[in-house]
Amino acid sequence: MTDATLDLDEIRKDPSRHFEAPHDVLEQSQFSQTQKLEILEQWELDARELETAASENMAGGEPSCLLEVREAIHQLMNAKPETQEDTEAPVT
Repeated sequence: MTDATLDLDEIRKDPSRHFEAPHDVLEQSQFSQTQKLEILEQWELDARELETAASENMAGGEPSCLLEVREAIHQLMNAKPETQEDTEAPVT
């Protein structure tokens, strides 16, 4: 994916179409932590719906990536948020 193709609204509609794996979302520096979480939460919803369909024998053969999505969300939630203090030079 190139930077020119990063349209947040489109990505939110179908994250798996824009990223190969949930952890790829974490590597996108142009998105805030909140935006990354929104993308991953949509991906989680999609994965849960896929698992529900599979349990009802309605799946299209796509493997669920729910565990990968949950791991990416966990990693994002445990990441230290950037603050202005982190980017400023120390005062001497």
